[in-house]
Formats: sequence, structure tokens, C-alpha cells
Amino acid sequence: MKYWFIRRISAIMAIFLFAFIPVSNAQPYDVTEPEACNFNFTVLSDVHIEGNQFIRCQIYGKMLQDIKKNKSGNDALVFLGDNVMNGQHIESMLFYGLTNLYRPANRVINTVGNHDIGNGNGDMKKLYNRFYSYSNTFFNLDIDTPYYCKVIDGYYFIVLGTESQTVHDFDISEQQIDWLRTVISSAKSTGKPAFVFCHYDYDYADYGKAKELVDILTSYENVFYFHGHNHAPMFGWNFSNYDGIKQINISNCTDYYEENHKKLPGINAGIGLNVEIYDGKVVMRTRDFYNGEWLEDIQHTYTIK
Repeated sequence: MKYWFIRRISAIMAIFLFAFIPVSNAQPYDVTEPEACNFNFTVLSDVHIEGNQFIRCQIYGKMLQDIKKNKSGNDALVFLGDNVMNGQHIESMLFYGLTNLYRPANRVINTVGNHDIGNGNGDMKKLYNRFYSYSNTFFNLDIDTPYYCKVIDGYYFIVLGTESQTVHDFDISEQQIDWLRTVISSAKSTGKPAFVFCHYDYDYADYGKAKELVDILTSYENVFYFHGHNHAPMFGWNFSNYDGIKQINISNCTDYYEENHKKLPGINAGIGLNVEIYDGKVVMRTRDFYNGEWLEDIQHTYTIK
């Protein structure tokens, strides 16, 4: 498959869709302390673009407009997996085409989810390679495994990924665990906060490997673990500290429902996280990127030690 050609077709599709995406009338916004912020990035999960549910494209397109309105810009945009519903080309062209059309961040970090590789169906190797090819062609990631690390401005962005087509299990190999141990050790030497992204909660791995993950992730106190998958609405308890791990659970951002035969944005629609790094602290603020509003009661500040 010639992905340079797909990129061109995706751009044409995105421009066509642009005419049908709701316009965001929200005012520009900013980080909490613009002069003191060292780095800020946005985290989204479970976009679930699918060819026969245009409402998801509409929600996502409007969100991207709002993300781009950050006055301080976005140093990175992170996806926690399940970008598309079935791993199909048409869905991928819609998702990657829209993301590149708005391009609301300087860098993109992409995580594989179960739906990105067929949700338990299809040719596993082919679907993984499709995910890598889209990630590399559109986001310049240069990856060929579901786990990798990118260091941006000295901050470690560490991606973990399941290694089989399981739906509700995090299949992580000893090789990936050993790799993570080495990367966390390197991140620790910087003294800066490190960010780990995975579609699954770490305890979706089998018991022995989940325990190894806990040991590694707690070996450095300034590690933050982000995941999606379970579509949980955002509340204060989405910022947890189980097993000593600073864990953040992100909602599915293109949630919708039907009423009187009309599809409408649901309770989780537009929900994502803005992460701001300062000297001595990390501030996480939940935002409704669809309506352009902060969820003031759902945010958390962590001290960097």
C-alpha cells in the first residue's frame, strides 16, 4: 500500500468533511501560568472514528478546533488508542486526515488500542502494520512496535502497547517490560516528570506482569500513567494513586446518543485533558473541547519531588 497516496486522498476527504464540521465559537484560552509554563500537552482517548457514524467526525473536528485555540500552543497531542473503530482504511483516512488538517500540536504521540487492530478480528500482523504505517506517514513517528519512547524537550513520553489482538487484556511481553525498566531508569536520571501512555490500565495485564509493572512504575516517583479503554466519565476519582502509581483515566471523547432518530453528543463528548508542566509541579486540567469549557472541579496538581 502506497501511504503517500493515502495521505493525499485523506487530505482531500478532510477538506470535504471540513464543510460539515460544526464551527467552534469558543474563545481562545491559555495555560494557568503562561509565563511560567515549561511545556504543555493535550491527551485524548477513544476517538472511535467509524465510516457509518459521521457524528463522531463532527465531534472530533470541533474538538480539534478548540485544542488549537490554546494561546500557548500545544507542545504535543497524545492519543491513548482506539482512534478508529475497526482498523479499516476508510476510518483511518478520516481520523488521520482530520488530525492533519487541523494539526493542533507540534508533535503527536500515538498509542495502539484494541479497536485500531480489529478488536479481536482480522489479520493481526496486517492491522498492526497498518497502524504503524499511518502513524509514521501522518505523525512522523518512525515506529514498528506497539511500544516506543520519544523524548521531547527533555521530557520522556513512553508508550506501552498490547502485543496481541486481545480485547480486554493487556498482553505485554517480558521484552517490553525489560525495555520499560531501562527507559524509566533513563527518565529518572533527568529528574523531570515522565509520562507513560497505554490504552489499558496496567492491571489489565496478567497478575505477574502487572506486579512487575507496578515495581517499575513506582521506582521513580515522578511517573504519570495515562490510560483509556473503559470509557469512564471524568470525575475526580479519574486521578488515582493505586499501588503508588499516579494514574489518570481518560474518557471516550466522541461519545454520542440517539434521541428521536437524531444523533447527539453524549456525556463524554469532547472530554480530554490539558497537562501543564511547571518547575516543581504538574497541573492537569479537564476540558470539554467540544463546547470550549474547563471542568473546573475535575483537575489535579501534583508536586514534582
